Amino acid sequence: MIETTEVQKKKLIAKIEKLKAEKEILVLAHFYQSPEIQDVADFVGDSLMLLRKAAESKNESILFATPYFVAETAKLMFSEKKILCPDRETDCPLISGYEGFAEFIANYPDHIVIAYMKTPAWVKALSDVVCSVYNAQKIIESLPKDQKVLFAGDENFANYLRELTGRELVAWSATCEVHRAYAAQAAAELKAQHPLAMFLVHAESPKALLLQADFIGSASALLDFVKYNEYQEFMVADESGILHQMQLAEPKKTFIAAPSTAGCNDCNTCRYMKKISLQKLRNTLKQELPELAINEELATKAIKPIQRMYHISKKLNLI
Repeated sequence: MIETTEVQKKKLIAKIEKLKAEKEILVLAHFYQSPEIQDVADFVGDSLMLLRKAAESKNESILFATPYFVAETAKLMFSEKKILCPDRETDCPLISGYEGFAEFIANYPDHIVIAYMKTPAWVKALSDVVCSVYNAQKIIESLPKDQKVLFAGDENFANYLRELTGRELVAWSATCEVHRAYAAQAAAELKAQHPLAMFLVHAESPKALLLQADFIGSASALLDFVKYNEYQEFMVADESGILHQMQLAEPKKTFIAAPSTAGCNDCNTCRYMKKISLQKLRNTLKQELPELAINEELATKAIKPIQRMYHISKKLNLI
């Protein structure tokens, strides 16, 4: 008898649950993973939430079903733990787009360098402090008002931060291919068809989209808005994976994916995030590979701006 795909999937999930328990491996998944990966994870969140969960965990081994940069950052922070990531190719092009970064920051010696969490370890090592979407504004505002800032990360988000904080801010030129694809005119037309829907927009989106938003924030902030407000209908401009968490949290509410560029299919789905499959997850749990290892000299440099982020965040009661 030939098993159906659904039967095979159930067996695979059962094997994953068994391996997690037998090996005592904690599985953490990013909001932007596919629903089936989110559902087998022990905890789902954005990058900062996952790192916080890893810090609280007593597990000696942690599997990150996330962009590679999250697992890499975890290895920097928790070098004594075994950090696993099923696929090295889960980072978006923004991560690889830092050629010439060292020369770039050399042109701005009087600027403090703030690196987005979504940067490789070597970029973090050249930076003064790391940030996420969640804490970036507060970290910048904690600096002296005359302090100039160089932001290494998503350019749309950098422009948004410049307006929020009123600071002199130079941005490295790179954007998230998912968030930059949202079409402002198409969003306005869809919003007109759903006048009662609150329009939630991720902060990495283009300014034309941010200007239409009822609420702007990180993936976790958008999810919290859905959970803690009485509105019943939401139009969401963020990676498709967050919609799964929204529907789980508020099954009686209605969620509409904001439209992307005309003619683009599934532009609100990150093709890199979705490279992690149940099979890859099972194989990583079984073999306990690939395991991350980071050059000691690089790790020593890269951990300092991460530690500074946590120091500032604790001081501001952000964590």
